[in-house]
Amino acid sequence: MDIAALLTQQSDNAVTLTPGRVRRNDNALIGPHTLEFARQFHYDIAFMGIGAVDRDNGFMDYEEPEALLRRVLSTHCRQSVILADEGKFGLRTFVNTLPFSAVDTLVTNARPAAAFVASLESAHVNILHPGNAADDTARLSGV
Repeated sequence: MDIAALLTQQSDNAVTLTPGRVRRNDNALIGPHTLEFARQFHYDIAFMGIGAVDRDNGFMDYEEPEALLRRVLSTHCRQSVILADEGKFGLRTFVNTLPFSAVDTLVTNARPAAAFVASLESAHVNILHPGNAADDTARLSGV
């Protein structure tokens, strides 16, 4: 809701919000109404945050509603992108959300440890970080 408000105030973009329950800590819209709404559409690209990146369990979340929405989005888009800062690597949270193989690209602020790079690359995940972002930006624009 916060991003939608900024976009409508600072641009001419049309903004559509999903229905759902507003979560107090971050104004996210979640729940069954949100999932049903998201299932109606097909997206060129889905940018999704994540709670944790675990080598054994893949991408993980703290709450089930987040995981369910990410699963819907990842199956309704041409290209799925996970956004995870370096602090998410090596964490294990409550819900298994997506295996590495369900994601096309991971964007992070630092190169992950070699073991993560090997696991992600074996699942055919493109990894973008400041050291390689200039070379790989075309991958995201090639949709």
